[in-house]
Amino acid sequence: MASAAGPMRSVLISYPKETDDSIVEQAKKDIEDAGGKITHTYTIFKGFAAQAPAQVLEVSVAANGAEIEDDQTFTTQEDGN
Repeated sequence: MASAAGPMRSVLISYPKETDDSIVEQAKKDIEDAGGKITHTYTIFKGFAAQAPAQVLEVSVAANGAEIEDDQTFTTQEDGN
């Protein structure tokens, strides 16, 4: 895949557990080929975190049944303000 122009998104990408590993690996490769970066691979579920161009997420990753969510920070305690 050619380098995709456009803004990068920090995302969490997950797949149904029955998804073949080759589909997940191809999605990672497509992201890296487009100039993105895999920032973490999860073992508790089938998925990974990445910084990726929006275009590759729409064209390659979502086409194979992936759930794509924006990566966010969550806290368990209020900051006291």
